[in-house]
Amino acid sequence: MHQGQRFPQLPQAGLRRVSNANDRWIQTYRAAATGTYPGGVEAASDRQETKQVMRRAISELRRVLPDQPTRSIALWLTVTSLPEVRQAASVLAYTSLRGEPDSAPFVAWCHESGKRVAFPEDDPLPDPATFDLVIVPGVAFTERGARLGRGGGWYDRLLPQLRADCATVGVAFDIQVLPELPVEPHDVPVDVVVTETHTYP
Repeated sequence: MHQGQRFPQLPQAGLRRVSNANDRWIQTYRAAATGTYPGGVEAASDRQETKQVMRRAISELRRVLPDQPTRSIALWLTVTSLPEVRQAASVLAYTSLRGEPDSAPFVAWCHESGKRVAFPEDDPLPDPATFDLVIVPGVAFTERGARLGRGGGWYDRLLPQLRADCATVGVAFDIQVLPELPVEPHDVPVDVVVTETHTYP
């Protein structure tokens, strides 16, 4: 984000919905850690329900988030300055959906830079072991790189197949970075999370 640039504030009611969903997960997580939660099927059901609540709340927030084109450009300016991004020759990008950072400027930059670009919808998809960089969208992230996806599990299946030296960069708006997420033991975190104003870690 350029110095002095300010984005409009978000609706407080929407922020409370995200906060309430996240607080519910934190309470469940702490109860399970101390052995006071029943666990088993009920615990799994509660975790999945919490994910759905968070997905709906954040999706609603993203729909009303102002200045998304400007926020997206600020985000991609940071992404394209990362050494691992500039050095990558083969990139898995994504085709943005409504409410996600617009990937078109990044894809254009990749082509101008002579990079090979693939997309999740490509058929056939190149061998995941050939990627140097994967750009990962998500519903929410933590500062440590944990990710909450749309629920289809596509990236959950892809990420373990990548080379150890393949860089993974999560991209999201500030409102999508939360202190905790209902992650599973098999979930693979991304290396870096970039928003319109921050880079984590």
